[in-house]
Amino acid sequence: MKRIHKIIIVVTLMLSAAILGAQVYLSKNSPDNQSLNFVDFPPTPIIDQNINKIFFDQAIDPLPNDLNTGITIERLKTIALNGIPTPSPNYISLLVLNHTDEPIGFENIGFNIKVFQYNSETNMWEKVLLPYTPEKTQTILPPKLEKFDFEILNSWELRDGDLMNVRSNAIRVFISGVGALSNSNYGAYIDLTLVR
Repeated sequence: MKRIHKIIIVVTLMLSAAILGAQVYLSKNSPDNQSLNFVDFPPTPIIDQNINKIFFDQAIDPLPNDLNTGITIERLKTIALNGIPTPSPNYISLLVLNHTDEPIGFENIGFNIKVFQYNSETNMWEKVLLPYTPEKTQTILPPKLEKFDFEILNSWELRDGDLMNVRSNAIRVFISGVGALSNSNYGAYIDLTLVR
């Protein structure tokens, strides 16, 4: 399963890179100098400080020693091209980066990903049941990995079907790993808005 996932991601990224390269070439060499069109993300949800505190008090155990510093998550932009269907606005491609001086290990190929939604009626964060559980093969990000790496595949995708159990318009994606040298717990999260 891991090999199939890697092949799919590599093919997708290679196709995206080829399309991007062709688009850049055409935009520089065409008479009307077309520009690239990126799909705009929905705005980032604003999470109240009290709701944030509830997240760290209730949803995350153990609380990481380092949060959104040693490792970070970024959302990758999607390119819109003529003649190719634009991905759903709820297609989420995430890039995971390691800014530390040590390798960081993750329990599975999905960076131990967890998705949460806030329930205002119960005043609690709820873990979203994902229909696909990432393969339990340890993934290790080397130190100072601050860009996409084709061999390591430091990215993960969430598609519409992965988010079928989400009832909220806003989600929090959380990942966690352990430093190979310090044994420190690292965590990172990103808040995203879904289109309903």
